[in-house]
Amino acid sequence: MSAASSEAIGTRARTEVWARLASEAGLARDARAIYETARARGFPAERLVIFGESLGSAVAVGLSAERPCGGVVLETPAQIAQHAAAIRQQAVASRAMPLGNLTNMTDDERARLGAWIDAGARVER
Repeated sequence: MSAASSEAIGTRARTEVWARLASEAGLARDARAIYETARARGFPAERLVIFGESLGSAVAVGLSAERPCGGVVLETPAQIAQHAAAIRQQAVASRAMPLGNLTNMTDDERARLGAWIDAGARVER
């Protein structure tokens, strides 16, 4: 995903007019379209990092569950805590992420991630 593409989504969600019209479903459609465009242009899935900010965090988590990618970035510690249950489900319980275990996440790392989430997913600042 190019910086211009991600900025287009961010701008759409932030502008006064679009902020009233933006929906999670609409942003999810946009994210899928950008992802598919990047793949059609030859970018390998493992090179695509899905970024989520604010409402886009839920979209990013959802897209990463649907499509292979190189990673997911959630903007703030509060968002990580907010999506901790989905992160736990995808990376610890179902072991679906990282897709194909491309990052070679170990059982110990999964256990530590699960314990961190179970303890409240606190992020030191």
